[in-house]
Amino acid sequence: MHGIRATLRHALSVAICQGRLIDSNPAAVLEMPAKTRPEPLVWIRELARWR
Repeated sequence: MHGIRATLRHALSVAICQGRLIDSNPAAVLEMPAKTRPEPLVWIRELARWR
């Protein structure tokens, strides 16, 4: 989601700078939930014991 927002925000900012279509960037004020990192999975028992 954050990558999509960043791409959209950049595209809309470029459109504003070039004077095309829009006067303000609605993606600039969009609030997103914080990113969360998933816990990595351990597939090998030996590696799990090492940790």
